[in-house]
Amino acid sequence: MTRLHTQVTFITISIGVMMATIMITHAHAAWPVGGVDKEGSWYPGEGLQQGDYFSYSLCHINYRECSEFRMDFWIAGDVQSADKAGWLAEAVVYDKNMIMSGRMHLIKTTSEPARASPDLDVYARAFEQSIVWFSRHTTAEAHPYGGPQEFSAPTWQALICEPGCEQPAPRAIENITVAGKIWETIRMDWAANWGDDPAVNRVWIVDEFPFPIRARAHVFVGFEEHSPVEYEFVLLDYGRNVQENPFADVASSNLHERDMEIARGCEADFKTDTLVTKPTINGKYYVHVSYGPENPKQHCKMSWYIEFADRDDRTKVLGNVPFDVLVSNWDGTYTRSLAAEQGRDFLYSALGQYGLDIRIREGPGPVNYVLLVYDAAPTRMVLPGSDDYATIPIRIYEHNAITVESSSLRPDTCIPEW
Repeated sequence: MTRLHTQVTFITISIGVMMATIMITHAHAAWPVGGVDKEGSWYPGEGLQQGDYFSYSLCHINYRECSEFRMDFWIAGDVQSADKAGWLAEAVVYDKNMIMSGRMHLIKTTSEPARASPDLDVYARAFEQSIVWFSRHTTAEAHPYGGPQEFSAPTWQALICEPGCEQPAPRAIENITVAGKIWETIRMDWAANWGDDPAVNRVWIVDEFPFPIRARAHVFVGFEEHSPVEYEFVLLDYGRNVQENPFADVASSNLHERDMEIARGCEADFKTDTLVTKPTINGKYYVHVSYGPENPKQHCKMSWYIEFADRDDRTKVLGNVPFDVLVSNWDGTYTRSLAAEQGRDFLYSALGQYGLDIRIREGPGPVNYVLLVYDAAPTRMVLPGSDDYATIPIRIYEHNAITVESSSLRPDTCIPEW
């Protein structure tokens, strides 16, 4: 969530020894009062019971910039998490060519994951911040800061945000088709930002159904025009009274991939804490690239964590960045485009932070990876003729080579015209 960009004008008027200060703040139009003509209330997990099965397609901006994955989970029974009663959920995640299986412990009053298997941890956080997002205040038990929310209420207490942001409100009773079925839903709307034509967050809720069946919400960005998608999901399938684990025969691929990485002679467990920081060649950004392992090897995986910072304030991260990572030859030509290998024209960071895995084909020896930054547009289109870049020099080692201190690497190279 970005800092509010509220315009404040100060007009100082002096009359003799008296000084008056007038502060004028830019205001935004409030939405009409919400509430629909329907009795009843709702909270995440309403009606949830043993034997329920769900399949969702979802994404969250904190996981690979809203990279879509599928999560299937089945309520196996009761479990106790610390001092809180919970549900034991068997779960499987299908993420590109990976299959991750494990368990989540869902708190009964909120449906939030109290804990999850290590392989599911990042997906459980995405689940918490999207499908059960309303659990911040909308809970099974009434308390001073929340409880079940009425469909007829003008707004729902759901957000803790900076003054002026809109609260979700029931806006319409709407029939939609999801998972091959027509559902009567209560559509929740609220503004994602301010201005004359704000982006709209929408979540579709079904009375007495445990979770919303569809949603698309944006990052709150104050007066800025572009609101990147924060989360999006849709129900794919649902079943009740499933008494046998539907995932008993699902084989997880994560252990296999880790074993394969070790079999290649590669490090499988490492930190991305080797840091390269430098300005882009035209000075538009100051980039922070943390990578690991410290001594990457040919044919192994290397992980990057990238931040695009303001050139004048390196602590301020800038969002809405289309970019690519290229491999540069010493003659200025390039041999790889990470975006092209993923079938994309460019990679994209909505919030200015990006995690990237690279299978190393280069080396051994010094290699120049080029972080190419395109000019950004709200539509996520690339504007030609305004490219900027930073060269990230990394020494690549052979398999089973003795680790030595990296010698000085070649300076920044020129980017060719293309």
